[in-house]
Amino acid sequence: MKNSLCLNNRSFYHAYKGAFIIINKIANMDRRIVFLLIAIAVIIPLVKPFGLHISTSKPVENIYNYVEKLPKGSVIWVGIDYYNSTTTECNPIAMSFLRHAFSKGHKVFVTSSIPDGNVISLNIVNKIAKEYDKEYGKDYVILGYKPGAMVLIKQVCDNIRSLYPTDIYGTNIDELPMMAKVNDSKNINMVFTSTDNATFDEYVKVASTQYHIPVAGGSTGVSVPMLYTFLNSGQIMGLVGGLKGAAEYETLISHPDTATAGMDAQSCVHLTIVILILFSNFAYFVNKFSGPEKENGQE
Repeated sequence: MKNSLCLNNRSFYHAYKGAFIIINKIANMDRRIVFLLIAIAVIIPLVKPFGLHISTSKPVENIYNYVEKLPKGSVIWVGIDYYNSTTTECNPIAMSFLRHAFSKGHKVFVTSSIPDGNVISLNIVNKIAKEYDKEYGKDYVILGYKPGAMVLIKQVCDNIRSLYPTDIYGTNIDELPMMAKVNDSKNINMVFTSTDNATFDEYVKVASTQYHIPVAGGSTGVSVPMLYTFLNSGQIMGLVGGLKGAAEYETLISHPDTATAGMDAQSCVHLTIVILILFSNFAYFVNKFSGPEKENGQE
């Protein structure tokens, strides 16, 4: 009986020591394994999004509701005002808004105050228009890049033809059916910009304050806190904040895309990091207070 108890105690000790060694090895794993785990946490949700719940905020809902209430065929001015370096955040903002505008039958003309805007506009606007069977010149027009954000905005509001006699393809805008009745701010029902710089401020100063066109838009997450000043003052009627805001807009229009997948990836990475931190702390305390050597009275 005594031998049996001794054997059981020895077996338990060896099992406990083995578990401790495994915990200790995991806690001190090579940092390359940690990087691999983070990479997996990013890639899997991007390839196959989980569809985690995304709650929507009032600033995004305001834009959605305003577009919903506009009469069909309203003219919306969309500004593609960001560089290629921020397309990860700004593309989903612009694309979700364009999907909404086209789905409601609104007319869209696109400008840009950033040189990169020409290529970005051609890529995303034509792509979204094709999804909704929209015809160029009749349902939407891409006017392209012009320098000087404030000058661009003011001239479009005063007389669009003085700045854009032709579209991005070199076609006279008088030959484009959609532009026949679009001359100045009086013919524009709404402005929406997706931006990564101070261009948003110029739309507020000119289009909103001077010409009283309803202005909304989205920006990279780092710029959003400064833009809340305009939102709180009522100078803009809505704001899409970074990738999270774009995911909210995708949720509202029931069209999950890259922003939703990005939020899934972000959540998965955060969860992975939290698990690694918790496990490391658990292993630390096990090592400090309950190591097998200490059970034997050894330090």
